Amino acid sequence: MSKSVKIILVTVIILLIIVAGIASYLVYNSYQEYKLREEIGKLSETNTNTDKTMDGKYGELEVQIKKDFKEFVDRANELSQLYVAYNDIKALSPVTYSSDGPEFTNTKQKVSENDTKRKEVITALTNLSDESKIEERLNAANISGMHRDLYKKIFDELEIKSAVKSIAENEEDFLKHSQGVIKILDYLTANKDKWYIKDNMLTSTDQAFIDEYNNQIKVLETEEEQNQENTQTQESTQN
Repeated sequence: MSKSVKIILVTVIILLIIVAGIASYLVYNSYQEYKLREEIGKLSETNTNTDKTMDGKYGELEVQIKKDFKEFVDRANELSQLYVAYNDIKALSPVTYSSDGPEFTNTKQKVSENDTKRKEVITALTNLSDESKIEERLNAANISGMHRDLYKKIFDELEIKSAVKSIAENEEDFLKHSQGVIKILDYLTANKDKWYIKDNMLTSTDQAFIDEYNNQIKVLETEEEQNQENTQTQESTQN
């Protein structure tokens, strides 16, 4: 066998080894991605476990995605609980008018505290979906290269960004509502000598006062109805 033929054979063998190595690498990563997606696919509102079931970088990637998904679900649930707590305040009810009027110090404080807590949750959710914050999390977790790209791809597929955007928009409307409630309470305080509660109803002999009060209530109810319609429209569009 000539020297040139030997060189060609060695070169071919080396190329075959390289090709086999590349093929093996691609198959390995494809399988790992499949396993990762299978595991992430099990996540839901009632299944937010952060258990690590994979090894190496894919295991680190798995945990990061699960942690972020859990953060989203936990924060969304926290926000829902705050909305329930807000409704339980019953700021514009005759009972509240009697028990906390005419200054409404406790009621206003409860509304204000609820607003502040909701703002904190919205900030956390926004940070979860913000590109710069995502980069910070991935840097802290030492996730880079193809694994970083895969994280972003799966994160987008979970539709957390669009969900956070919708939640933030709804919160803007809700905050307007709470501000409207405070405005009405302030109006009652400013005119405390013009109303009283009788037979579980706000009563007054000043028609101008009653007309303005009813107008503010109507504005608030109209905004609330519009917000509900917008929410239903968004849900229909997403479905």
